[in-house]
Amino acid sequence: MCVYLAAFDAMILADMIEGKVSREEWKRETMGFARTIQQRGVDMGRRSQYEALPVEEYIADRAKASRPRKDEVWPEWAVADLQPTVAVA
Repeated sequence: MCVYLAAFDAMILADMIEGKVSREEWKRETMGFARTIQQRGVDMGRRSQYEALPVEEYIADRAKASRPRKDEVWPEWAVADLQPTVAVA
């Protein structure tokens, strides 16, 4: 596990314990973050290893990886299976 993933998990868990987020939101945030960050790592690794890119592209990758948690919006593919279920009456 990465240090930043462990830090994120600790922060969002504290938010849940303090009642700032629900259990469902905790799960959505935790899984959305983990899935998104994992895919970003794969994408950046593939790009840097197999492509010759202008330095601006590497800077853009770094900026994306450094975005604060509060500014993140998880892609639909990362959280689609985590949406709250609605009971049918």
